[in-house]
Formats: sequence, C-alpha cells, structure tokens
Amino acid sequence: MERALLSALNQTYKDIEYLIVDDKGSDKSMDIVRNIISTHPRGEYVRIIEHPVNLGLGAARNSAIDAAKGKYLYFMDSDDEITSNCIQKLYEKMTETDVDVICGTYSQIGGTVTSHSETKDVIAKNKEQVMLN
Repeated sequence: MERALLSALNQTYKDIEYLIVDDKGSDKSMDIVRNIISTHPRGEYVRIIEHPVNLGLGAARNSAIDAAKGKYLYFMDSDDEITSNCIQKLYEKMTETDVDVICGTYSQIGGTVTSHSETKDVIAKNKEQVMLN
C-alpha cells in the first residue's frame, strides 16, 4: 500500500485529485494511508471515501466515480505502482488525440519473474480502431 500511494502522490503531473476508498478491509492499509497523507505535501489533495462495510472492488470504483470532480479518472489498486510520469504521459496522450479512453502498458513483477504487456497505441472512434505506429 505504501509503495502504491507514494507512487501516486509523487507524480510529475500536479493537478490531481486523489480519492481513496476505505472498503473496510481487515488489514491495516488505511492506517498506512492516513499516516502518509498526514505528512506528505500532497496529502491535502487526498479524500477518503468510507464505506460502511466491505462492498468489494466494483462498489469501491463506483464510489470513486460518483465522488470524482475531475475530467479524467485513473484507477489504481493497492498493490500497483506507477512511474513518476505516468499521469503526465496519459494526460498528454488524452489531450492530443481527442479520445475517450487511454490504456497503458504494464509490467508484472513477482519473485524473479517479470512479464510485460505488449500493446500498440490504438485510437478508437466511431467503433473503428486505427493502429498507430
């Protein structure tokens, strides 16, 4: 949780609203979150949405969608980590191509195994897909 949150808070893109859904898990993740945001310079931009009980991933994402004030959304899970320029790159691609959705590549690291997704840029308009080089 700490790596995930710090990777989000330390983005090069500055105009970010952070929404964290407390889905009442049984671990100490929210203690970690509260500790980090209490001291991090961007902590004031974090809002915690509290569920009354554990409602699951779908409900957590729906709560974030309902609470979001920005134009774009980016979802992260508590075991994800993003590069420091991730949001900047996605924002730039979003604004230069006039699309509704941007998907990035990822690397999955576990033990000694590392796997990478292999995708090309795709622009989808009017239900047609155009591959970019």
